[in-house]
This record gives sequence, structure tokens and C-alpha cells, in this order.
Amino acid sequence: MLRDAVDRRQRFEAAHPEVTISVPGTRSGWWIAAVPPGSVPGDPERVKVTAWQLADLMDALDRIWPPNELDTVLRADWGARSAR
Repeated sequence: MLRDAVDRRQRFEAAHPEVTISVPGTRSGWWIAAVPPGSVPGDPERVKVTAWQLADLMDALDRIWPPNELDTVLRADWGARSAR
């Protein structure tokens, strides 16, 4: 489960470098995804998403940016890189 969340985080960060995901500073801290205003489609003011566990944070981010959208962005980016 943790490995899946880590993989999801890596894919998300590759597709959305504008979003900063912060690791909790303590065992009881929160995972935080800092989202620049205007980055979320239809929500110009969102600034952060929080969760107790990385998997929960990734679930929340998946609701904002569905995984199939990420796959499309990553495939487009990979194609651009491979064409260079």
C-alpha cells in the first residue's frame, strides 16, 4: 500500500511540478500539497490539500486531477521528450 502511494506521488509530481508535496515534520503531522492559486480547474482559490497519510493525500489529489488525466499528460510529455 505504501509503495503504491509513493509511486502515485512520483507520477503526480512529474505531471504537476507546480504542486509541492510536503512530508510531515513529525509522526503525528499532516501531509500537505501546496497548490498555487489557479492550478485547479474550476477552483481558482485552492491553496492546499492535507491528509494524515500519503495514500489519503494522493486520493484527494486524484479527485482533483483524475489519474487518467495524469496518464495523458505523462504520455504527452514522454512523447515530447522522446522526439528530441
